[in-house]
Amino acid sequence: IRLAAGVKRVHFHIMVDFGKDPDNAEFHFGFFKLNGEPKITVPAVSAAARHLEGARFLGRLKLNDYYHVWYWQTPWQPNAVLATVWVDAQRVPNPQSVALPGRAILCEDIFGGAPSQSKVSVQAAQTVVQPGPDPVFLYMPKDSLPQLSELPPEIRPNLVSRALESF
Repeated sequence: IRLAAGVKRVHFHIMVDFGKDPDNAEFHFGFFKLNGEPKITVPAVSAAARHLEGARFLGRLKLNDYYHVWYWQTPWQPNAVLATVWVDAQRVPNPQSVALPGRAILCEDIFGGAPSQSKVSVQAAQTVVQPGPDPVFLYMPKDSLPQLSELPPEIRPNLVSRALESF
């Protein structure tokens, strides 16, 4: 979300957990457990970084506020645009599927694997996605790019701060 809003880079400094108390959340922010075992965060961050590195936000499909279908130009698939699809599952417990124009060229889930057919399927000239709380990455043909909208101002902190500075 912040990448689309104009943030250039995010640094995460806690690589390894630093405490053993299971009830103290402050001890468990690392990517790795104390014994060096990677947490589920590692493949998720890796997949997101792999797809979004060098990406330029193109816009979003204007759907219900809690559905997110965002398009990106990336250097990784020159004849395609990247669509990221997810839903705020706390606000939408039973999400409806989302149909994207075009047949996906490549699909990957947040953990680097292929999404199941119940998650992503191709039907006629559309790719149908069952969104969940974790994004799915779909490379779609450039010529299937739908009409896109900008991000709403409330999730574009650089615009809010510039507006406040002008007062």
